[in-house]
Amino acid sequence: MPVHFTYDPESDAAYLKLLEGEHGRSADQRTLNIAGRGEIVLDFNLEGHLVGVEVLGARGLLPPELLDKGAPH
Repeated sequence: MPVHFTYDPESDAAYLKLLEGEHGRSADQRTLNIAGRGEIVLDFNLEGHLVGVEVLGARGLLPPELLDKGAPH
């Protein structure tokens, strides 16, 4: 199953989707605050599996090369 990475430069948010469909639905979240740089939100499904990772303040936390690949063209 392919992993999908997206980046929205306007909101400076990136998302790494690990699972699709019913198993990819987020039922629980955990947020890590990275002091002065941004937040990382971990999305878990009902079975407790990690289904996605959202990065808020992505320019401060991810390499520019990665953001270029995920940005809409």
